[in-house]
Order: sequence, then C-alpha cells, then structure tokens
Amino acid sequence: SIASIVPIGAIIRLKTFIFCRSFLSNNNSSLLVPDFVISILDRFFELEIEWTNTGQPAWSKEQFLRELPLKWQLSFIAVIDCTIVGYLIGSKGTSEPQSSRVNKIVIDRRHQRKGIGKLLMECYFEASMRLDLNRCELTAMCEYTPADRLYTSLGYNNIKTIRGNDGKLRNYYVKILQ
Repeated sequence: SIASIVPIGAIIRLKTFIFCRSFLSNNNSSLLVPDFVISILDRFFELEIEWTNTGQPAWSKEQFLRELPLKWQLSFIAVIDCTIVGYLIGSKGTSEPQSSRVNKIVIDRRHQRKGIGKLLMECYFEASMRLDLNRCELTAMCEYTPADRLYTSLGYNNIKTIRGNDGKLRNYYVKILQ
C-alpha cells in the first residue's frame, strides 16, 4: 500500500469553510472542533505510544489543539487504506525569522522503516520552502538512534545537546534548505 500525505491545514480549512467560520467561539473561550478533528485526535492518541516509547512525554489534547504560527500549513498526516499511519506537526520556528520547526513526528510501529517518516518530512520541507522558511529545526531524544538515522539521512546536522523542560537530554538538529 502507498501512503497518501495530506496537509492537516487543507482538511481543516475545507471543513472550517463548510461548518464554521472560525475555530474560536464568539467569546474566544472555547474551541469549536468539528467531529472529524476529534476523530483525528483519537487516532493521534492511539499512536501516542510510539512517541512515549522514545522517552518523550505524552501530549495532552490541549497540546495537539494549541494554535502555533503556521501550524496547519506545516503539519501533515500519512494515510494508508483510510487509516492514519503517521503524522508530523510543524510550526514556525522561534530561533530565527526564517525558521520552521518539527514539533512532533510519529509513525505507527507497523509502518515504520517503510519511508513514511521520510515522506512526511519531504512534505514539511516543501511547505517550509513555499513559506520562505529555509532553516528547519527539531529535537529528538539523545538515545533514540532511529530518529538520529532518519534526520541525518535527510541532511540534518546535530549541532548541540539541550536539556528539555522535563530534564531529559535531546539532540538539537538543523537543516538549511536550498
């Protein structure tokens, strides 16, 4: 089976246009999330074990729904046979004006090492370039070698080790797009 890569923003913009004008209520106090977004989140939570198995802390619903600059333009899902098998959540970076950031990439263990992570990253690179963001950043747990192999194969450089808010050490990777 071949994975289809779908921009999360395209889905959300399409459904937003059909169902409501904005995700925020009139008083901006609560999110109006259509049923399809909830079903995507349900699948994200099913895949969360793949994230926590790398040593990363689990994400909450609020973290998944948090608005970040350019988040929906830089986030993608991989779909095989109508099932989400992976996703990448990106956003505008904060280190430099022209930076973007992979906040999270997760692939279903049954579909790992089949090129899905690479496909998601390539879509992210293309979207970053369209948005004139040529510096791509991400972090990964220091001891998680599959991530290190993927990121270095894609041209990322491991430039330093940083300590996360949880006290764990992470490799900090940067790739300059040309």
